[in-house]
Amino acid sequence: MATTGIVNSRLLVIQVGAVTISCLTDATFSITRNTRDTTCKDSGGWSNVLAASASWEMSGSALFSFDGTYTYDDLYTLITTGASATVKWGSTVAGDTIYSGTGLLTSLEATSPGTDENATYSFTFMGVGAPTSATVS
Repeated sequence: MATTGIVNSRLLVIQVGAVTISCLTDATFSITRNTRDTTCKDSGGWSNVLAASASWEMSGSALFSFDGTYTYDDLYTLITTGASATVKWGSTVAGDTIYSGTGLLTSLEATSPGTDENATYSFTFMGVGAPTSATVS
């Protein structure tokens, strides 16, 4: 049954293929639409724009572990080989929406903060082509 009301953020994940990235602490999906300036002398002193190309990214952070289902090591393989992957952002609850597309991993950073703190990592996938949305079945 689809989620109702305000969505609890723990339901929103990033998947590579059909596997959820282990121990995510945050997940972001962003779309940017560029514009082209169409301002001219007939614009009455106001700026005018038209839509131009668009791009999208999926990014997140996770707690670092060696034994998770999909971890830093798996992302390391993607970034060092330059392989693209199907990435998904959204809920895995039946009836909810999930957004997906082909992504190229463009950033991967592991962090080891001070003593007795959790090691973490962050990553960014840049979209290749248009993303799609679907209902989770």
